[in-house]
Amino acid sequence: MRLSRLFVGIPALLTGCAGVPHGSPAIDVDLAITHVAVIDVERGRVVENRDVLIKGDRIVDVVRSGHARLASTALVVDGTRRFLMPGLLDMHVHLGDDPTHLTFPLFLAHGVTGVRVMSADRPSANPLETRGLDRHRDWQARIAAGTLAGPRLLALASWPVNGTSGITASMPAFYNARTRAEGQQLARYFKERGFDLIKIYNNIPREGYLGLAEEARALHLPFAGHEPASLSAVEISNAGQRSIEHSRIFLFNCFPGADSLRKGLLHVSGTVRRRRMVDEYDPKACANVFRTFARNGTYITPTHVTRRMDALADDSAYRHDARLKYIPLGQQADWFADADNMVASDPSDAGRASYMDFYRKGLALTNEAYRAGVPVMLGTDASDTYVFPGSSAHDELAELVKAGLSPAEALRAATLSGATYLSRTADLGTVQAGRYADLVLLDANPLVDIANSRRIHAVVMNGRLFQRAALDSMLTAVENVARERLPKAPG
Repeated sequence: MRLSRLFVGIPALLTGCAGVPHGSPAIDVDLAITHVAVIDVERGRVVENRDVLIKGDRIVDVVRSGHARLASTALVVDGTRRFLMPGLLDMHVHLGDDPTHLTFPLFLAHGVTGVRVMSADRPSANPLETRGLDRHRDWQARIAAGTLAGPRLLALASWPVNGTSGITASMPAFYNARTRAEGQQLARYFKERGFDLIKIYNNIPREGYLGLAEEARALHLPFAGHEPASLSAVEISNAGQRSIEHSRIFLFNCFPGADSLRKGLLHVSGTVRRRRMVDEYDPKACANVFRTFARNGTYITPTHVTRRMDALADDSAYRHDARLKYIPLGQQADWFADADNMVASDPSDAGRASYMDFYRKGLALTNEAYRAGVPVMLGTDASDTYVFPGSSAHDELAELVKAGLSPAEALRAATLSGATYLSRTADLGTVQAGRYADLVLLDANPLVDIANSRRIHAVVMNGRLFQRAALDSMLTAVENVARERLPKAPG
């Protein structure tokens, strides 16, 4: 069913504008949000009393309230005492098994209007087969056309390049990326198949990674993801990796045992390893990493909510989050099992403390990296254990502020930073003329308290208005679908 042009959930609509100069021509727009305070994420300030004018899927102008005469056909939303910010960009997500009924509505209902999908396919014995990518491209096109409600799929990553992990004997040998030549061939394969970026994972061999990086640079194909275990953060940044996911990379690289860890010579328990990374942290070593990242423009996507799960896996209140009602029972069971395994890895007081201290040190290092000029963008790892699609973007905003970023800096990381990474600032990331009309209308100022980012009054996606009642209906529908999904049968 094609979506109607505008969704209205509450009767908060007015018509007309006051104070327009006599004789001014009427402006033909579809939607106007009037008398609203605009959040300028670039400068970290509020611009009061503005009218934001929207035609089709674009903002056509942002003017002082009352200085534009609107055509009588325009839908006008009174933004008095409200705040308008760009839609949030979650730059590390996974969509799950049924995104059209579960993940997409959760993103949209929480003001996430754009996502980078960090795995849009899986390896196949048939190298011409890209069914996952084809499905993602279909969703991408339908969202852009307005026939499917969801966030823009801004970039679609390949399956994770992880050495022999997940690769069977029936698959092409170059999938393993064991040598430079295989890495180069794999990069060409991903380019030919039409992926937007290559997803890097932990176990890609050193030579394969270097070959892949060299060829990907020549093909202008970005690569991003985890830190390969056999390379340092400096080497990865110098190789041209556009972003590195999870702030733990700084802990891995900034203690005296980092070189032994890379060479597989650090034979200690996980608890001892985490303890050493925290207690023996060397700021001089990390200063070099920060300088390299800043010089090369290597982004960090901290995903602090994932390390928070490690730290709180045994916390009853955390494990019984009210948002579980939006998660299918089978996925809930997987999450419970993952949390159980996290605790079982070392349930002692020392073990649990090591996870908590590791998480907290990661927060501190994100702030240090940011102050050193490392570009930071918001990502959540949505659909990972206890990372709730959509709402976890607000959790991560809170984590960035806890790390030491101001609310304005956190919002910039969640909007303009992702647009800059994608070289899409002409389309995304700010409330300006010419940008997509992907917006969030709030009942309170997020620059005063980042928790106000959750106080969503309405969302505009691709120029379509979703009022609060429509967003609540989406959440109810997701809850109903999640309740109907039964756990997978054992085996």
